[in-house]
Amino acid sequence: MLPVNIALYWHKSTKGKKKNEGWYLINNLSNLKQAIKAYKKRMGIEAMFKDCKSGGYNLEQCQGNDKRLLSLILLIAIAYTCARAISF
Repeated sequence: MLPVNIALYWHKSTKGKKKNEGWYLINNLSNLKQAIKAYKKRMGIEAMFKDCKSGGYNLEQCQGNDKRLLSLILLIAIAYTCARAISF
């Protein structure tokens, strides 16, 4: 059985926006810094999936054929990359 670590990380702000929330991190990584880095990446991926599915791009509602769906995914990828590049 793998060892499991449980940590609480208090997150005060994100990109200049003040938030006051705690994260409960359950993982098998060796230290807290690695766990925080991994969870930050995961939260970014989760936000991207939400944007693609129901948060504005409405990929689930497109009801297109294979070619249209592929074109739409490419367009979303370009738009998302541009939006992320501007925010950094």
